[in-house]
Amino acid sequence: MDALGEIRNLLAKLSLSHCAFRAAQTRSRTDVDSQFDDTVTIRLNPPYCKALSVKLNEFGIAEKLRYSNEDLAAILHVHPSTIQWRCDRNRYGQIKKDAAGRRYFTIDDLRRVATQERTPKELTYREILTLAEAARFLDLSYDRVRYLVDAARIPCVRVDGRRVIARNELVIYKEHQSEKSTNPTDNLRLKEWI
Repeated sequence: MDALGEIRNLLAKLSLSHCAFRAAQTRSRTDVDSQFDDTVTIRLNPPYCKALSVKLNEFGIAEKLRYSNEDLAAILHVHPSTIQWRCDRNRYGQIKKDAAGRRYFTIDDLRRVATQERTPKELTYREILTLAEAARFLDLSYDRVRYLVDAARIPCVRVDGRRVIARNELVIYKEHQSEKSTNPTDNLRLKEWI
């Protein structure tokens, strides 16, 4: 009982409940006990914050043994469902699966897929191009090329139900656009306003 009484006296003297609450809010707190006119200073250690050093691989994501669809999607800047769709259609070849049947990629798989996806898709030289190939050739969107074909600004023909464009027509269109951009006075609308 004697030790318990000493502890109670000590707590009352320090008014620890009030000081501890205030000290928890700041790193050090000086307070005056109103009962005994004593100054009590409680110094606290700095808060524990473990800064984990995460080792990154060459793609800028955390280094691991196995990577998920989300990791590959972050590298290729696409949605994870796009990666899933491409894997389902064997676009990336045979992908390993864990015991639960989930796909995973190793660092070698990531390198192979990133190289495969980042390689520019060069057009082979052909005289007739589809609308998608024409869009890549002109550096326009597919919808813009389709609009130009529908508006008869680029002539096309149908072959087996697909619209195709002769390469020389695209070269002519491209030259016309470059002349138009370098010499804006040739534009008919500008001539009307001048």
